[in-house]
Amino acid sequence: MKQIPCEVIEDLIPLVIDGVASEPSKALVCEHIKTCDSCREKMGTLPIEVLPVGTKQTVLKRTRRALFWGGVLLLLCGALLAASVINTFSMFYNLIGLPILGAFGYFLFRKWSFAVPIGVFFITCLWQLPQTLAPFFSGGVTSAPWWSFFLASGIMALLYAVFTGIGVLIGWLLHIAFRKEREEHDEEKTCN
Repeated sequence: MKQIPCEVIEDLIPLVIDGVASEPSKALVCEHIKTCDSCREKMGTLPIEVLPVGTKQTVLKRTRRALFWGGVLLLLCGALLAASVINTFSMFYNLIGLPILGAFGYFLFRKWSFAVPIGVFFITCLWQLPQTLAPFFSGGVTSAPWWSFFLASGIMALLYAVFTGIGVLIGWLLHIAFRKEREEHDEEKTCN
């Protein structure tokens, strides 16, 4: 049999790994990697016979998992950013940013999206905790009751959670509207 160039095999390797290559292509790659160390290395440590059948599904699961955790990281950063601008002039941008954060949280978590406003509430409370406790530790406690220091940050955190909840509601309504539109489009397609 004529020796196939490594460049051709390198082009076929991703197709074989994804499980979309034809049987002759798989056999060709399998024969080649038995004798070629560099292509075997590019193929991975598993020989073709040991590769799982659902390789495509595992790639999709890994991609979805990476996107999910990237989205969680973005939500966390957004909540921290919102909490960090509470006592600045930029806090009014949160009137736009928090509903967007909530809608993004809905599309990321779907049935667990109620956790997004709760998470924003706790992140905001935790962010404000040092400022809330500062008068106690500095000795500057006035005649105000102890709970009044927590009330101010709690009200702001609750307000932020409400704005995030409005965003979750907007995301849910958008989801319903797009689903309904898609169903109507599918009905028109089947009728024609």
